[in-house]
Formats: sequence, C-alpha cells, structure tokens
Amino acid sequence: MSVLSDAGTELQYAKIFNVDVMKRMLEVLHDRGASKITNLGMFSGVNHNTCRRYVHLMGLFGWIRIAYDGKSTIIHLTDTGRNVYRSLG
Repeated sequence: MSVLSDAGTELQYAKIFNVDVMKRMLEVLHDRGASKITNLGMFSGVNHNTCRRYVHLMGLFGWIRIAYDGKSTIIHLTDTGRNVYRSLG
C-alpha cells in the first residue's frame, strides 16, 4: 500500500471509532481480564463485527495483545492499554 492509501485508511478509522466504546472495551479487559472477542463485545455493548474493528484498531495502537488459542481469539490488555484506560478514567 502507498503512504497515501494508508493515510486514507487511518482517516476512515478516525471517523468511525468512538472513544467511549474504546473506553468500555478497555474497562472490560481491565476488570475481567483476558477475553474472547464475543465476550468482550457482549460486555462492552457492541456486536461482534464492531468489536473486531475496535480490537484491530486498539491492537495497532498497542493497547491490547491479540492471541489465538487454536479456535478462539483472546484479547489481553497491555501495560499501554492499562495506562490509557486510567487516563480516560
């Protein structure tokens, strides 16, 4: 991808993501620990597809770590994510 198309993608992400949703997702991970995407979405109040988009973005930011256990995607909060969560508090 060219730099221009990457910048366009980032701009699209910025238009469709809500900080309150990200805060709720960080809160779930902070309070409940590592979680499957389905559970993270359910406890955050977003559907599965929306949760996947937010997980992708927060992974790019380094706020979460994504692990695969063979059949499920497990989301872990990173130290950076914990710091972001506290700063949004």
